[in-house]
Amino acid sequence: MTAQLVAKLCVDYNLGLERIKGHHFFDGKDCPQPLLANDGEIWDEFINLVRYEMALLTTFKDAGFKLTVDEAYTSFVAENGRVEQQPEFAQVIKYTVEVTVGDKVETITLGSAVNGVYSK
Repeated sequence: MTAQLVAKLCVDYNLGLERIKGHHFFDGKDCPQPLLANDGEIWDEFINLVRYEMALLTTFKDAGFKLTVDEAYTSFVAENGRVEQQPEFAQVIKYTVEVTVGDKVETITLGSAVNGVYSK
C-alpha cells in the first residue's frame, strides 16, 4: 500500500524515483527501520515496488488487471493478493492474473510459496 501511495504521488507531481527519500537520508535516523534492514536490501525492493506501481499508472494505464485467488486459499489471501492469515504449514497459494487491454484478454495462473506457522 505504501508503494502505491508513493507511486501515485510521484506520478501526480511528476517526480522521479531519485526523489524518494526516507528519514535516514536527512538526519541519519534509523527510519524507516524495517526497510533499512539487510544493508538497505529491503529499501531497494521498496523502490522497485514503487517503480512497478508507477508503470501501472503510466505505461499500463489503459490495461485492466484482475487477480483471482484459488478458492482453496481464500481463507489465507485477500482479493488483492495480500496474505492476511498465515497457514499452519507452508503452502503454495495458486492465483490467476487476468490482463485486459481493449478487447484482448490474457490470463496466467501462478503460485507463491507462503511459510506456515510451523514451517522452519
